[in-house]
Amino acid sequence: MLLAVDLGNSAVSLGAFDGDRLVRRWQIDVDGESDPESWRQRLRVVRDAGPQFGRCLIASVAPSHTESLAAAVAAFCDSVTLLQGTALPGVRALVREPQGVGIDRLLNCLACARLHAAPAIVVDVGTATTLDFVTGAGDYGGGVIAPGPRVSVAALAAAAQLLPPVRFARPDRILGLDTETCMQSGAYWGFVGLVRELLARLREEVGPIDAVVGTGGNCALIAEDVPELERIDPDLTLRGIALAGEGTG
Repeated sequence: MLLAVDLGNSAVSLGAFDGDRLVRRWQIDVDGESDPESWRQRLRVVRDAGPQFGRCLIASVAPSHTESLAAAVAAFCDSVTLLQGTALPGVRALVREPQGVGIDRLLNCLACARLHAAPAIVVDVGTATTLDFVTGAGDYGGGVIAPGPRVSVAALAAAAQLLPPVRFARPDRILGLDTETCMQSGAYWGFVGLVRELLARLREEVGPIDAVVGTGGNCALIAEDVPELERIDPDLTLRGIALAGEGTG
């Protein structure tokens, strides 16, 4: 059994794979505590789920937590490997600074090309929002980084003293009738517009593509209002980790 670990800035997603089949997944919030004991406590639900895992593959964009998480999973995995973007089999980063591309973006490209389509655009809506071009050969051809929806809402409330924290959610109407609904409308519909406009401009630059694939913890929140998202795969990064494991085993 393979344990795939996608360590992000806000949450860690973990998936148990039997061959290429995702049989169970977990999502755990990433808080400020990064010591091994804190991670052992948070990962108890995974450890107690069943027998010892054979391999664990970790993809991390949160370096302050990586070492402690790896130490914690080593207690119930026979081997632990940290995936490195510059050595990821099956996908090249065709950009000026390949070493600067997040491992999650490369894994999304790998999974998109192998499991969905290429050329394509992957829209990953998380702490940050990324739109990445997958070339016809399955390589990473560049992309866009924008704030994620929850980050934008939190930043607005933090910067403006009279604006309260609000939940990112689809409002019943565009016209807000109080401060909270005004903020929710601006945040939600503004973010929908951002994604749709970036997709339109990317398609103009890269030419014909076969699919737009959405993923990430917040993608489902906007999917109904972004018809360009032809396919939704919430586990795209985990599937990419499993595919990468085929080339690193």
